[in-house]
Amino acid sequence: MSHRRYGHHERSTLPRTRLAFRGYVGDELKLEERIEATDEELALFLDTLGEKHGKALLAMPGGEYHTIEIEFLDEPDPMNRFFRFGTDPRRMVKPIKLKDDPGA
Repeated sequence: MSHRRYGHHERSTLPRTRLAFRGYVGDELKLEERIEATDEELALFLDTLGEKHGKALLAMPGGEYHTIEIEFLDEPDPMNRFFRFGTDPRRMVKPIKLKDDPGA
């Protein structure tokens, strides 16, 4: 798992969004990246990040059926906390409760 912060954190007073970006092949978690950025920073790279992870999942065995999940870590409503897309609709039916990361 990787964790990135974007921008000039110490000087910026802009609100930051915390995301967990996950990639699944079938039911197996294959990649996860934690991101913290302003809305402006997210607008600059979110599409590129989705494309990068989508290509990585497609290259894995069984990757033609994959799901990318974006979790908005500060969103309390589970119906709005997750955004999922990909070629495997089984993971997109309802929000999935995940074990909390004690390091987050």
